[in-house]
Amino acid sequence: MSEVLSVTGRRVVRLNDGWRLALTAPGAAASPDALSSTLDWVAATVPGTAAQALRESGRWSLDRPVKLHDRDTWYRTTLADRGKRTLRFGGLATLAEVWLNGARVLVSDNMFLAHEIDVDLTGKDELAIVFRSLDHELATRKGPRARWRTQIVENNALRHVRTTLLGQMTGSQPAVQAVGPWREVELAEETGPVRVRASDLRATLDGDDGLLTVGLDIDWCGVDGRDVRPVATLEASDRTCPMSWTGDRRIEATLRLPKVQKWWPHTHGTPSLHQVRVRLGSIEIDLGRTGFRSIEVDRGADGKGFGLKINGKKIFARGACWSTA
Repeated sequence: MSEVLSVTGRRVVRLNDGWRLALTAPGAAASPDALSSTLDWVAATVPGTAAQALRESGRWSLDRPVKLHDRDTWYRTTLADRGKRTLRFGGLATLAEVWLNGARVLVSDNMFLAHEIDVDLTGKDELAIVFRSLDHELATRKGPRARWRTQIVENNALRHVRTTLLGQMTGSQPAVQAVGPWREVELAEETGPVRVRASDLRATLDGDDGLLTVGLDIDWCGVDGRDVRPVATLEASDRTCPMSWTGDRRIEATLRLPKVQKWWPHTHGTPSLHQVRVRLGSIEIDLGRTGFRSIEVDRGADGKGFGLKINGKKIFARGACWSTA
């Protein structure tokens, strides 16, 4: 799924302020209603992590980092908006449950996934997120036996969850375990007639031409009570093409850009990017920018090598490995 930067008629509020954080023993509270009234809550920054909030309150230090995966971490805030909204979570690390007014509305076990939830707010709503103890979960979770065991990561059972290994490789970095809403939490209000449910964008090369394929899953509410589907147009680099309705809620198109300016590594050219938009009548959907490049493996004359070709040109991939002293 590609990112939708903006849609005409969408108002987005970032829920960055007013968050508090508290720690509990694993499973000590099954829901926000079961939290002890004596918990010690501290101010928390969102997006951010528990280690960040605890350090800012003077309760955590890089010199003596405290483990966070051995307990549950609770975040909570209040929402003042009223009406139908969409709660959007950019990333929750890692075993997360989202509660709204005491009802669980989301469960996630992948810190790299984004989520959206439709809600109806009253103006006095409590939003809570609990990040369950990863150590407790991994101690009870059964999975296939590892074919090999790495000595870099402390807990090899981490292979069973989709989370970062940063903070888990303590031989080369501090033990800063990632827990919390590490990406944006937002509240979106759709005031226009269209809502984008999902978007796909693919940029490929056909010789020197760029091929841009876009598909959108949308909800169309109509205008002035008329449920007439508007003409849809795909735009990129001053070129346009009509989009086709392939179902009640999906539009698709492939736009060819002759002799497109290609994306190159900055050492070999210009990393050119092209603005992409979709228009539905007077509605504009901004899909950001994309680049066109080809990448292939170069096996060499003997077929045993491994090199890279970008846009058909051999690239020497330089790099370095850095670790703490």
